[in-house]
Amino acid sequence: MLLWNNLSSEAELVGTELIIETETDTKTMYETNASQSDDSATKGALLGIWQSDSDALFVRKFAATGYVDSYAGEVSSTGEWNFAPADTLPYSSDDIELPTTDSYIVLQDEAETEVLFFKIAEITDSSLVLIYLNRGGVLTFTRQ
Repeated sequence: MLLWNNLSSEAELVGTELIIETETDTKTMYETNASQSDDSATKGALLGIWQSDSDALFVRKFAATGYVDSYAGEVSSTGEWNFAPADTLPYSSDDIELPTTDSYIVLQDEAETEVLFFKIAEITDSSLVLIYLNRGGVLTFTRQ
């Protein structure tokens, strides 16, 4: 079980960094410069349009310049996304330590009201499995 430290915090995109302000401190969450990431192959595999397996009306598109979430053909959220090293995610856990070799992504919506954190559990040419770290749960997608 993952327990988040103060995720009712405020997030702000400043230049190339996402800054999260919590009750206890301010922490830089990730750099948006993808060339600094070792995950370029995974990023390339992630780009495209993905339809939810559990709700066919939900579609998430990952593009090099951002993401778009749609529901029933209507845009519900847009923003920026990028990879984040495990040691920068704002979590604490008594029983789980996130492996630093796994791939994690952060989505920041344009309205700057929400920051979403996911672990990439599986990615192939046709399927994507994300673990939603904010609230738990597994999201499965099929490439359109």
